[in-house]
Amino acid sequence: QLGTLSRSVVRQIVEIELSAQANAQERLVHSTMDIVATTLDVDLRGEVQARTEQHRLLQQVQKYMLANLHESGLDVEAVARAQNVAPRTLHRIFSTEGTTPMRWLLRQRLAASHKLLAEGRVDTVTDAAFSLGFSDVSHFGRAFKREFGRLPQTVRRPKVPGEAVRHVLADC
Repeated sequence: QLGTLSRSVVRQIVEIELSAQANAQERLVHSTMDIVATTLDVDLRGEVQARTEQHRLLQQVQKYMLANLHESGLDVEAVARAQNVAPRTLHRIFSTEGTTPMRWLLRQRLAASHKLLAEGRVDTVTDAAFSLGFSDVSHFGRAFKREFGRLPQTVRRPKVPGEAVRHVLADC
């Protein structure tokens, strides 16, 4: 509404002939500048607030997803339901980061699996895949190689006795 008011005032001022009344013209210009400045200030504050709310929501959703990396059924609809937002909202907030919710989740799962394998916290590559929500070991292997440039088997160290998968998940 303020934008409409500003446009209307500027259009009307352009049409007014005040050349003989310099004092009136100066007051009108100052008043118009105040209206335009107020409009911009309100618009920018609204944008900043919206971005802050989006960022807060993004962090909340990412925290939820990290806490549920092990859930193989975690998808956009499940996350949206759990966070009481629309799937489209998830796509919109992740797009500000240049990614999608599922691509972000995949990268987190791959990073966590790399850590499990590199620190010897699992017996097999299959254990790493299944403990982080992958249901297809071949898909896991291909995604891992795409992400890290090497096969998961080449990263795996022998399991450290007494270490549990959940310790790594808590660190991620």
